[in-house]
Amino acid sequence: LFSAARAQLVEEKIRPALAAGRPVLCDRFYDSTTAYQGAGRALAAGGDASPAAGGGDDESGESWLGRFHRRVTGGLVPARTFLLRLDPEEALRRREDAQQQSSTAAPDRMEAGPARFHQRVAEAYDALAARHPERFRVLDATEPPEALHEAIWEEVASLPRTADGGR
Repeated sequence: LFSAARAQLVEEKIRPALAAGRPVLCDRFYDSTTAYQGAGRALAAGGDASPAAGGGDDESGESWLGRFHRRVTGGLVPARTFLLRLDPEEALRRREDAQQQSSTAAPDRMEAGPARFHQRVAEAYDALAARHPERFRVLDATEPPEALHEAIWEEVASLPRTADGGR
């Protein structure tokens, strides 16, 4: 269902927006599925999704999950992926602080995962960023939100227009 929804999003929203010359920002795209489901939930490489194990990579260096998502999205690849890098222990501390401050800040299924789950996700994102430096921008998530916002928008504004009108 996850992938069917993503395919529908690409065809009904993303491609038309790009064709109209509008930039598209997604909170998460297929890299998050590779990190969370592939590595975090160990769906890649027959249960061993660690970057050291290759995460099921083929000779091109791409995991079966990465190939699957390229197929689902019709080959659409983000021009930029912003990785807001935060140590998993700090992320868990922030989550706990948010829960203490709000009765409605219950963690979702992914956030509620054990520390090792979050470590695998972080390692997978780091491996993806190392594998695709041309599109990944790794930002220090301990920086103030305003600084992160400014850095992201500056980068988005600098992206050249593509033939289909996107950035």
